[in-house]
Amino acid sequence: MQDELKQMLLPQIDEQSRRSFLTKSGMGLGALALMQLLGEEGLLAQTVKPVTKPAFYDLKPKPPMF
Repeated sequence: MQDELKQMLLPQIDEQSRRSFLTKSGMGLGALALMQLLGEEGLLAQTVKPVTKPAFYDLKPKPPMF
């Protein structure tokens, strides 16, 4: 009874090997390392500033081409 209660209350954890865990998490760690190296060299993209003025849509008819 107590074991059944523990299984219901505790989240299920996928049993996986150490190798599969490192394979899944390795890409994230590699991306963090690359970002750190690019940041030190000043090669990261500049941050984008948000547009402060509202968009303007011209709905007037345009003159014909001919």
